[in-house]
This record gives sequence, structure tokens and C-alpha cells, in this order.
Amino acid sequence: LKSVMVVEFSLISSPSKSVTFSYSSTFDPLNQTHNPEIICTGGGGVEIDVEFTFNSKVSTSSMHVYEGVLLSRDDRNRSIYITICTQQSNETLQTITLSSSSIQLISTLASSIDFGSDPIDQMTVTLEAINRFDEAITKRNILFQEHIQAWKKLWKSGIDIEPLEDHPFVLPKIIMDTDKNHENDTVITTFSRSLDIAQHINSSMYYLLSSSRDDWPYGISPGGLASQSYSGAIFFDMDWYMMPALLPFYPSHAANILRFRYNSLEESNNIAKIFGYNGSMFAWTASYFGRPQGCCDGKGGWENCIEQHITGDVAVAVQMYYYATRDKLWLQNIGWPLLRDIARFWSSRITKTNNITYSINGIMPVDEWCDNTQSKCGDIGVNNAIQTNAVAVVSLIFATEVGNMFGFDVDPEWIQTAKKLKINFNSTTQTHIQWDNAVAPSSPHTYVCPEDVLYLTYPMNFNVTPEIIRNDAETFIPITCQENAGMTGPIHSIVWLMLNETLKAEGEFNRSLQACTYGEFHVRNEVDIHEDIIGGHGFNTHFLTGDGGFIQAVMMGYAGLRYDEKSLLFNPLPGVVTPATKNIRLRNILVQGTYSFDYTIDESAVHFICSNLYENILCITDNDNNQWKITSNELSLKFQDIQLPIRVDLCN
Repeated sequence: LKSVMVVEFSLISSPSKSVTFSYSSTFDPLNQTHNPEIICTGGGGVEIDVEFTFNSKVSTSSMHVYEGVLLSRDDRNRSIYITICTQQSNETLQTITLSSSSIQLISTLASSIDFGSDPIDQMTVTLEAINRFDEAITKRNILFQEHIQAWKKLWKSGIDIEPLEDHPFVLPKIIMDTDKNHENDTVITTFSRSLDIAQHINSSMYYLLSSSRDDWPYGISPGGLASQSYSGAIFFDMDWYMMPALLPFYPSHAANILRFRYNSLEESNNIAKIFGYNGSMFAWTASYFGRPQGCCDGKGGWENCIEQHITGDVAVAVQMYYYATRDKLWLQNIGWPLLRDIARFWSSRITKTNNITYSINGIMPVDEWCDNTQSKCGDIGVNNAIQTNAVAVVSLIFATEVGNMFGFDVDPEWIQTAKKLKINFNSTTQTHIQWDNAVAPSSPHTYVCPEDVLYLTYPMNFNVTPEIIRNDAETFIPITCQENAGMTGPIHSIVWLMLNETLKAEGEFNRSLQACTYGEFHVRNEVDIHEDIIGGHGFNTHFLTGDGGFIQAVMMGYAGLRYDEKSLLFNPLPGVVTPATKNIRLRNILVQGTYSFDYTIDESAVHFICSNLYENILCITDNDNNQWKITSNELSLKFQDIQLPIRVDLCN
């Protein structure tokens, strides 16, 4: 029930028959503070907030009804209404007895968004919120069990870590005589590194699943549903960090992420027109239906306007999703409109320097520290930023391939532009160059941040060879900012594993694991706020980008999972798993979004098994064309007996 929230108090055990406690809530919709945004040149407005009133006519003693309206209209000039029904208690003291049932406080919400694009009135929204409240009250005795079962279904998929025999999850207790009186007075329970990794995996997946659904196509902000970080705006983090982490297990969640981009096409076309371009230009900081959050009206103003790699990033995400699911109906109806409009944008965005080379000028690169003052490149941009041009090339080529696949009209200029677009590369050193006239940092405190060139290796696999991958890694990883471990650590770990640099990979994995994670529940922050780390130290309350990155470091790094134009494949580094780990198991991976199997990797072999339902449907093929079928009896393939990579696909 996506619009129901429950706070529940229950007494598990007590020496007395009852417990009285003080309870108060900070929930006060009638006294919110609104945060006006600074008006920017040619744009602006206010941050979208809601002004609430109390509806005494429909409220009862057990249900308070608050009706709200957004302070600004949406892109269709509609008023957006919100209603909250809450069972919030007015009593400060609560008493629970062992014999009584728990105390439940139920709240429900409805909004105009629930009803699609048609105009809707406040009372209709209010009645929907009340209906949801009544349903929750009727089911109150089974709500928690239903919630548990829903999560149990989700947890059929996931990642398991089995610890080494000499590194169990819980290590032997340490008993100490701290006051030296010959009596043991302190017991310390210690936990292993393998448990730390397993907990981080599960917490990261939990936070991603908590903020995504397969029936709510409105995107995911890096702060998730549980915080107001990033003002709820959506970045490329969703497409490149969160979506790939969900894709092998929860393709319907991944599809809904891209559904948000599809639903943003109309607004993205409007943004392109403001800038004088064709097609769709996606907002770097996107809100409801792709509306730009902040100053993005074609007249300048930091990365909101010119960090246009996001448009190509969406096309790469479309390619990822199709390679994973092979869903041609989705590709035709959702993927193609996205690819078509993105290709039209890049065709209009290029500058034809001459008939041999095309350029994309005035771009904010992924490396937002591109001039190390965080100002000039945000206003005037750089030319031919390497990652931007790379995603533009992929956009144009893949749009051409898909258009031809379905017999749609394809502009022949797309493929010509892809061939002529400048990819900055030093043929002498065999390394990529960040942008036109880019030079190496002049001091040890001059950094790339958060990432740039390494994206060509992962996730793009674009214009690279083993030699180029190593040269790029050795050039750019040492000068990448240390503070943004949530974004950079996972990418670097994957790249070092591709190069058989296990110690370097483990170092970056450890940064991703610990540098930006705080508290017992492993909540991630965007930056490492330890005092010895150079850079920003703001606390963002949550960073789902880091959760998605960490999952990818385990799944795509140590487990070696990939997708390409042919199939799902595994190309792990033999004999290497996460630290203090006996094996890694990926549970319920879905081939083509339907056919499930389990994959386990340990130091000597990979193992495959499926349920009886999918026996003999999936086949494994190694690089020497040896083939095996996946059945309900575990298949073990020793690394010495196979030629990597190995592919998993439907049997012929």
C-alpha cells in the first residue's frame, strides 16, 4: 500500500503489567516553513511546497484531514492538490499493557498525481485519501503481516555473502578484566569483516527498494523518499547508479525508472526549444515530469543549464535495459521515442568544425571541478567533454540501430555525426583527454570530481582496449577526489578488477564500503566528512547513488556480471571475491526479465542452479563455445575448465 504509513508501538516484555511513555509528534502541516528560492536571471520561482488547511467538516475524532495545494501550478497550468488523513494522537502519554494490542497510528495520502494528467478537484483527492484510510483501518490487524509478506517476495532476489570458515559473521566473544581485580567484568562481542560487507549489501538494496516501485513512475532522487536532500531532484545518478543495481533482479523497477524519462519527453522537448535545439534535452536536475529544478531557461547559470551529458546518459540507460530484458515491445513503444528525440537533440547540438570533425561546445562535463573553482566551466562550459561526446555517439548509433530494426524513419545524419564527433585521445600515451586543451592537474590538490574518463571503461565499454583502460586508470584514478567515495570508489573498484589489480580494487571497494557510511543502519552520505579528507563536508542525510554504486561493485566487479548486445554474461577475475568471503551468490537473476537462476562464485569455480520450472531452458556457453544447461541440480564449472567470459541465454 504505497500511500499508507503506520507508526506502531507494542510491548514485547516488561516486569510490570503496563508501560506508560511520552509520545509527541513534530508533524504539523499547518505550520510549515516555505523556502523561497533565489530568483535567477530569466528564471526562478519558488521551491515547490504545499500549503495545508485543516478540513473540520470531514475530520473526526479518530481521523484528522489536512488538505493542501502546491504553491505553484504544474506545467499544464493545473492546481495540484494533496490530502493527508492521519490518526495522529493528541495525547502526550500513552499506556501499553502486555494483554492489550499494540497502539497503531495510521496515515494515508492522496494527490492529483494519482489521477493522471486530467484536472482534478480537491474533494476528489480528499475522498481518495479517506478511502485509503478506511481500507487501512479495516485491515489494521493484518497490515504488518502483509507488509512482511510483500518484503519477503522482494527478498527472493538479492546478494548473499558466505564468510570464510575462519572469519565467521560473529567472532568469539572477548572477555576482559578491565579493573584488574581478577574478576572478568567486560564482555565484548566482535563482528567480522564479512558480516560488515553482507550488512552493507542488504542495507543498500533495502534503501533502493524502499524508494522504488514498479507502479510509481516518478523517478528516484539521490536522497530517496526518506530525506529532503537534493530537494527531491533527479540526476543521472538514477540512470547509471541506481537502475543498473536493480536491473538483474527487479527489471520492473528499472522499467519504471525509464518510464519517468519517457513521461518527461514533453517537458524535455520544451527545454530543447528554449535553448534553440531539436528533440529532447533532459534537465540535469529534474523534478515532476522532467521539469527543471532551478535555473535552467537557456540563459546560463551553473550546471543546471549546460550539464547536458544527462541526455546521452538516458540513452545509455535505455540500451542497458534493452540488453538485459530483450523486450522489443518496450523498445518499440518506450525506448524508441526516447532514443529518437535524444538523437535529434545531439544532431542539432553539434558544431560542424569542418567536414571531418564535429564538436559539442559549451558543455559542463561530469567532472564538476573542471576549472577547480566550480564557477567558470559552469557558466561557459568546455568543448568536447569526453564523456559527453561518448554518450552522444552511443545515442546516435543505438537510435539508428533501433530505428532500422523496426523500420522507422531514421535520419542518415545521425550515423554520420556519430562517426565525425570528436573523441579526445592522445595516440602517443594511449589515454583519453577530458576535453579540448585539457592539461594534467598542476598540484596534488587539483582533482577530477566526481568522475569522468573512467566512465568510458565502465559502464560504457566505449573506445577502450586493455592498454587504454590501464592508461586511463593510472592517469585519472590518482587525481580523482577522495571525498566522493560513494560515486567514485565503486567505478574504480570495477576498473581495477578488470585489470587484475586486486589490492587496488580492494582499496577502492573499502572506500565505497566505509568512507561515506554512518551509523548502525549504514546510511550513506555523498561525501566523506572525515576531517582529513579535502573537499566538501556537507551531510546529505542519504545518498542512494552510493548504495547503487556499492551493489554494482559487488555484482559487476567481483561477481563479473555484464550485459552486451548478445546476452547476459559473466567475466569475473578467477579466484577473487570480496574480502573475508568464501563465496558470493546472486539469487534469482532474471534472464530477459523472466527466466530465473542463481549464480555463485568462489575462489575456484562458478556455480549455477535454477528451479524445476526453468530446467533446461537456460544454457551457458563459454568463449570456446562449450555449452551446459542449467537445471535444478547445481552445475559447477571450475575456472581451469572454462574459457571466460561465459554467457547465459535461452537454449537454442
